[in-house]
Amino acid sequence: MQYSKYELITAYIRVTQGLIRPNDAKNYLNALERAFGATISREGIQSAALEPLWYRFEASVAVDIKTVSTWEGVLEDSITPRLLDRMGTIGDRLRQMDKQVNSLLKEAKQSNMRLMEYYFDLLWPDIPKHVSSEQLKEADFDDTGLLGDPDYWEPYF
Repeated sequence: MQYSKYELITAYIRVTQGLIRPNDAKNYLNALERAFGATISREGIQSAALEPLWYRFEASVAVDIKTVSTWEGVLEDSITPRLLDRMGTIGDRLRQMDKQVNSLLKEAKQSNMRLMEYYFDLLWPDIPKHVSSEQLKEADFDDTGLLGDPDYWEPYF
């Protein structure tokens, strides 16, 4: 498997959140940092002159953490659709607005990731484009099994 700066950034976000499998997330981030030869921190940026951009990167990470769906935290909600059905046109309008908000949130999250990638490229310009599973193993992280499954990193309640 190949890993890019996207995986490095999302691993950093997971650790910053501290919610999803924190020990595994930290080990994964540490291995990616070793494999890429970059430490994702203010002290790890490659030019002190770019320190203000570190703070913008961190602000973007905070925005990413807060940008969620309107259904975030709802474990199971079979009542709402039936209630909206009974509300007729008002229910239809609420569904439409909910769909629009979630679409905009998804677009904002994607744009924010691109912004973080631009900051990242400026702060760590000399890292390789990709690292491999073999390089992660050399960094003491085995990405086979559960840890290599993207669903493993999905939020759980």
